[in-house]
Amino acid sequence: MLEEEILLLIKENKHKEAIKRYVDIGKYAKAEEFCVNRDKSLGLLTTLLTIYFEQYEDNKERYERLIEEKQITKGLEFKDKANRFREMALNVMRNHSSKN
Repeated sequence: MLEEEILLLIKENKHKEAIKRYVDIGKYAKAEEFCVNRDKSLGLLTTLLTIYFEQYEDNKERYERLIEEKQITKGLEFKDKANRFREMALNVMRNHSSKN
């Protein structure tokens, strides 16, 4: 069902929302593939990076809040998620930095 929703978003030229849906359901490779295979002038790789960094910041803030609340175990889960999004963003930049 989500794949159909993503296809509709793409047809409506709502690319950021489509990329966000891919990320939300954990289909990171599909999100990157989608960005790479579209018109470069749309700046979709930049959009993907923005989403990854937003996710990084959101998870980092949750981690810090939970640590302050002494919920260490739950906080560490968000720290791990933040680090994964940071790594994915860095990988996108590494993989596509010289490709225009």
